Amino acid sequence: MQRLEAACKWTRDPQINKSMSCLRQSLGDKSNAYATSLLAYVFTLAGDMEARTLLLEHLDKVATQEGGNLYWSQRSEKSMSLSVEISSYVLLATLSATPTTADLGYASRIVRWLTSQQNSYGGFSSTQDTVVALQALALYSTLVFSPEGSSTVDVQLPSGQMTFEVNQDNKLLYQERSMKDVTGKYSVVVKGTACASMQLSLHYNIPTPRDESSFRIKVTPDSECSTNQLRPKVTLRLESKYVGKEDSTNMVMVDIKLLSGFVPEPESLRKLKSALLMDRVEHNDDGRHEEVVKLTQLCHALEFRFSSRARPDPAGHAGRVWTIFPTTILGPGRAGPLIERLRCSF
Repeated sequence: MQRLEAACKWTRDPQINKSMSCLRQSLGDKSNAYATSLLAYVFTLAGDMEARTLLLEHLDKVATQEGGNLYWSQRSEKSMSLSVEISSYVLLATLSATPTTADLGYASRIVRWLTSQQNSYGGFSSTQDTVVALQALALYSTLVFSPEGSSTVDVQLPSGQMTFEVNQDNKLLYQERSMKDVTGKYSVVVKGTACASMQLSLHYNIPTPRDESSFRIKVTPDSECSTNQLRPKVTLRLESKYVGKEDSTNMVMVDIKLLSGFVPEPESLRKLKSALLMDRVEHNDDGRHEEVVKLTQLCHALEFRFSSRARPDPAGHAGRVWTIFPTTILGPGRAGPLIERLRCSF
């Protein structure tokens, strides 16, 4: 897509030709709104108007209309960040060819919805959707830009009126004013011929949320010190469990650092590798005594045992659990930080 956006001669590039041929084979499956919006933008850049029209007609049928606004969502995942990104790609696809007056009117409905999703700093939910949305809004602004004209924006407050002037001298100037009266009814009246965007931001405090972890780690020691054994055996049972509000997690990684002298029980390691939803188990047998367990999701307890037949060093044990790219636990688009850390000393 980046090469197409750079306006390269894609018809002369064999690699792009092969990629476009592969993408054409997927035109029959339009069940994924995100993929369909991306394809619509790609075929628009490539100049394939037949495929572009086919995709945009389908997207128009599955669009959500609320008043004068228009946007798209992913049926399988209710994410505002994803809706912003899908709608932005549809806007780019609509405007990246030679837009007609009807196309600009259609695009204005998408623009109204996108601008209503902006936060008080001009961004959106994440870096990714912000970049795509601003690119689409910038393209729209270049197409509707008029070098002439001016507008007056009157904001009626409970205690009076504020007036903003938008003309050729200050059209690129960001104007902001604070309102003292928060409670009440507000109205906005715009007069003129210049295009202006206005946003009302309300800031308020909320109680500090409780710090609740979505994961639990439990380590249970068990020693066997019978006189029949030449060396005492100490077994540690580690149980990691997801206790969040959702049915399951996204990808989860468990990092286990063992005590000096401890080794994983072979049977426990075998069961772990064959466990349900297990993606990979990495065992470092180079003296660092570390296990890294990677699961596609964690929806039940994960048990692991490791033991020692020698007196362990009092170096301590550490376990960590974290989730990668969660969509409902930490919010869309955020990289998963360390959720919980456990340290046990013996």
